[in-house]
Amino acid sequence: MAEKPEKLNPPEPPGKIHPGVKLDVLRKIADELDADPELQSIFGSPVSSKIAFIDKEGVFRIIEAGEIPLDNRQKEIFVSKLNVIIGKYRRK
Repeated sequence: MAEKPEKLNPPEPPGKIHPGVKLDVLRKIADELDADPELQSIFGSPVSSKIAFIDKEGVFRIIEAGEIPLDNRQKEIFVSKLNVIIGKYRRK
């Protein structure tokens, strides 16, 4: 018996809006990342030129863009700062 192909992007029910991130929120997050002195010491200035916003199967992420090799400590700092900043803008 042949397997059914997996649907990668099933159709949304009528009237349902796919959750997203508003551009003004992305701008605020980028501004806060750019203003952080510790992140500036890791990435340079502006920080936002060295990071990327991606969508991985409906999950939005902000990642380092691979231009600067980060050691484990720098990765921990980056993730910690991201969590604090993004946490301010999470929908409740």
